[in-house]
Amino acid sequence: FPSHDIVGDSHAQGVGGYSGTQWSNMGQTGSSAFDKQHLENIKNIPAGSVVALSMGANDLGKQKVSDIVNQVNKTIAASKAQGHKVVYLLPTASSNPQLQQKREELRQALMKSLNSRDILDLGTAPTSKAFKA
Repeated sequence: FPSHDIVGDSHAQGVGGYSGTQWSNMGQTGSSAFDKQHLENIKNIPAGSVVALSMGANDLGKQKVSDIVNQVNKTIAASKAQGHKVVYLLPTASSNPQLQQKREELRQALMKSLNSRDILDLGTAPTSKAFKA
């Protein structure tokens, strides 16, 4: 019986909470796509499992977009090589003018490099005002 596992950053932490499916969550707030722990986690997931990956947004401003995209693709390839069905959680767009351009650049680069059927777009992150409302 395949498992359902989540690897990555804070977006990964919120997956599976409301579904009827049992998910094993290995997401960590603030983690980088370059954290070696992601690849270690993937090695411990049984073949045939569904794996949701969320990573890349926390690296903006620290890494080049092309390097982030390459790392995401490397992690997806490592998971698929383990026999996993992989779904990538595309980082949210931002309505914050300071983040909007870089976020969209990353989102577009990731969508261009990945197979669209393997992407789940998380949409636009609400502003802090929307959370308060």
